[in-house]
Amino acid sequence: MRYFNHYKRKVSSMLVAALVATSVSVIPAAVSAAGAPVVNYVNETVTGVTYDVAHQYSVDNGATWKEVKVSGVDVGSVSIVPGTNFKYRLSTTGAGTSLTVPARPVAPASALNSTTETIGTATGIQVSLDGGSNWSSTVTGATYDVSSLIPASNGTNLVVKVRKAATSTAFTSVTKDITLYKRAATPTATFNPSTVKIEGAGVTTAAEYSTNGTLWNKITGTTIDATNIVPASTVTASTYVKLRIKPTSTASASQQLSIEIKPRGKSPINAISGTANDPAFSVTTEELINVDNTMEYAVGASTTYTAVTGTKIDLSSKLGTANTTVKLRYKATSTNVASDADSISLAKRATTPTAVAVDFTKEQVKNLVSGSHEISADGVTYSSVSAATYDVTNLIPSLSTTAKNIYVRVKATSSVPASAPKVVSVVREATPLNTVVKFNPTTETITASTKLEYSLDKTVWTAGAASIDAKSLISSSVTVDVYVRTKATTTKFHSDNLIVTLPKKGTDPVDGVSGGPSLSFATEKLSGLTASHQVTLDGGKTWFDGNDAKKVVSGVVDLKNVIPVSTAKALGKVGVRFKASGSTVSSAVYYYTLPIREVKPVVVAFYPTNTIYGVSDKMEYSTNYNAKTGAGTWTAITGSTLDFTSLLSTTAVVKVSIRVKATGTAPASDIASVDLAKVAAKPTTKQISANDTDNVIVGITNAHEYSLDGTTWTTFNLVSPPVLSGNKTVFVRVKATDKAPAGDKIQLTFTTNP
Repeated sequence: MRYFNHYKRKVSSMLVAALVATSVSVIPAAVSAAGAPVVNYVNETVTGVTYDVAHQYSVDNGATWKEVKVSGVDVGSVSIVPGTNFKYRLSTTGAGTSLTVPARPVAPASALNSTTETIGTATGIQVSLDGGSNWSSTVTGATYDVSSLIPASNGTNLVVKVRKAATSTAFTSVTKDITLYKRAATPTATFNPSTVKIEGAGVTTAAEYSTNGTLWNKITGTTIDATNIVPASTVTASTYVKLRIKPTSTASASQQLSIEIKPRGKSPINAISGTANDPAFSVTTEELINVDNTMEYAVGASTTYTAVTGTKIDLSSKLGTANTTVKLRYKATSTNVASDADSISLAKRATTPTAVAVDFTKEQVKNLVSGSHEISADGVTYSSVSAATYDVTNLIPSLSTTAKNIYVRVKATSSVPASAPKVVSVVREATPLNTVVKFNPTTETITASTKLEYSLDKTVWTAGAASIDAKSLISSSVTVDVYVRTKATTTKFHSDNLIVTLPKKGTDPVDGVSGGPSLSFATEKLSGLTASHQVTLDGGKTWFDGNDAKKVVSGVVDLKNVIPVSTAKALGKVGVRFKASGSTVSSAVYYYTLPIREVKPVVVAFYPTNTIYGVSDKMEYSTNYNAKTGAGTWTAITGSTLDFTSLLSTTAVVKVSIRVKATGTAPASDIASVDLAKVAAKPTTKQISANDTDNVIVGITNAHEYSLDGTTWTTFNLVSPPVLSGNKTVFVRVKATDKAPAGDKIQLTFTTNP
């Protein structure tokens, strides 16, 4: 109501000012040089309307006429309508003289700036607050302040009319309405001393706040952080924060809320009288003493405070390897923020005895310092140490697979807290499970891991692996016990022993076994294999079953590519055994020795006699041997030469493979080969023919040879040709060379001349 009465007084005073301005602000009318009527733009009249100028006049552009002299008195001044021409005449008829009356100017461009609460573009305008009944004097500034005219939140909107003031050449302009919307209600908010924030429904991004009433700050969230606004403890006066809804393009700022923020209080040490009662840290008990429930604390760099309950604070968990501090202050109340904080130093703990360790062989705690260290089985009750070692069994009588901790620390002094304890764990490893660690008869391994170790005598232990190769441990005569345990680690003792019993091996499938596998060097095959057998060709590294479809055919393994070649440096071997079955391990292995093949024989073909030399009756030959598959038919050689006449071909080269035959104890040698050139074709009748008249052979040369019996051949000699008179049959062929055999023969017939 107070604001409303002020508004009414303001409006009244402005109306009076407007009326006074209207009565005194008269702009002289323009005067016609001929004394004719003229327009007065301020009063919106035509003056000089006298009888000596006109007898009649019209204010509606000649539609109706009125007399200038009324009751003998001149009218003098006539009200007009802007935009409607004025006419006058000396007679009662005629169109008369027209005086142009211009229209009103357009409304001013003035507009409300809700932020500055002014009307802009205001120079030369007039303002009316009562709907145009009364107008203010002409505004001379660029803006017109309306902050005091804006209605309160409980008022109603106010329409302000503005127009351009009349001049000597123009009427007042068309009016423009500018609405002053009532202010928004005062926002609601309070100051929360606990969070040191201004909170409430009124704290939104649509609001703004100020600490001096002039500079306004925007709000980005739903609270205002007042940390830097709270007055220091050395200040006695409160700070008042003003909050309002920000102006918009159409509405002014709301009414303002004023929020009081009181200064901080003094810290506990500064506020408590007498140093004996000051809060302090006790090294012995590791507590902060002389505190109460009105306080709260934070340790180190933490900004999170914890309320005090009781008269002391246990800080043992806050002590570390570096000096730190505890901040102590009075808690915030409903009207005051938390006080200034005291910073109380906390000495760092003594250095943890990191050298302390467990000797897992002797089952002792070692590296102790007599008189300085103390030891505990529960981390609560400690006993002084008087030696460099401490027997674990004295502290923990029964060791098991359940871990037990041992705590060792440096004792506290008058100024330094006890160190954090070095915690060592003592526990015995779990005994390996027989469902996990077990013997595999097929692979002859013990399933294990690198965490295990094994022994045959419980004295010498060998580190385990993912599996323990037990092949060398298995006996052919007795079962063998293998002791397996989990190895000791840096934190655990070794486990108890698990006993794994290895079965003994059976006899091999060859010695003393009738009808077992057998090796033939003649065929170079191992035969007699069954599904119960296994074979190795690489000394036992890999094995395949006796019925392996890829390597065994009808119980036979081809060894041609396994027998060492003549250039090999070592004998070969092929092993055979009974394979493991169920709980029975594979049998002992019988190894056949594979001698190195004898080097291939040195042989040579002599074509003139169709003889291969360098052979013996220990050798054999083949004309169809396939080096890739090993297939071929072999024929024994008798004697020291091999006549190859029957092996020659007229169509192709014949490859003759020759080797030393296999024996009962050795395989055949490496293979020598001789390529026999094909037999030259027999001469044609065009090449060789008989001249029976002259008893000569036509076409024969010294490259040919002839025979009269088909067995004995003579090289043709032109100097001493054969005598062919009488009835004779002659055979002719290309004679043999060192690189090719004699050719096929042609038969010629000679008869007795008449």
